Amino acid sequence: MFSFVVRILRHLTEASTLIAMIAFALLMLPTPLNLDTLSLERATLNHGKFVVASLMAAKPVYTLRGFTMVGVADHDEFIERGAVLKGDRLAIEQGKRIIVVGTLRVIRHRACVVEGVAVPEWYEIRVAEQ
Repeated sequence: MFSFVVRILRHLTEASTLIAMIAFALLMLPTPLNLDTLSLERATLNHGKFVVASLMAAKPVYTLRGFTMVGVADHDEFIERGAVLKGDRLAIEQGKRIIVVGTLRVIRHRACVVEGVAVPEWYEIRVAEQ
């Protein structure tokens, strides 16, 4: 009887280890997000997380210091949404949907004055490609 219990416990231990490994693997999967409509609240909850973001390149893309900037369409709010891609990717066409795998960041830009013009506080939701 004792050997039967030991065998059951051994299988339970192997099963629980497998369950723990599967749970860990699921936690490591990137969170899928639609950057075009992502709310500030949901973005804040996912700040710093590894994500797979879908977005429509609605603004002209440009490069800066070896990175390509892609912006989504503006909304009636003080939130900019976009992606920072590695390398020179100017071939991305406006109106095309792209997928970016990277880290989601929520950046708060404080109100300021630029060349005599008051700029109100605004937020940036950005996915930096990995």
